[in-house]
Amino acid sequence: LIGRLRRVRMHICDIKIVELSPDIRLVFDVMGASRIFDIHPDVDSARISFNASAVVTDVPATGPAASTPPPTNLASSDRRN
Repeated sequence: LIGRLRRVRMHICDIKIVELSPDIRLVFDVMGASRIFDIHPDVDSARISFNASAVVTDVPATGPAASTPPPTNLASSDRRN
């Protein structure tokens, strides 16, 4: 999971974890993964979080990053191997 998160974030995207069982949430907490991953109780709150993390500004971008396409947000059902 950590390796996949690094690869996704290199492309200015993110992974949201949803609907963890209490036992798996405890594993995430003990391992410290709950500090790394954005964990949500349901898909709707994860989608809202994706939308809230998108920053819109009126200032045009300049430099090499200006030609980079905007990030694509994937719902949890869009899992890819």
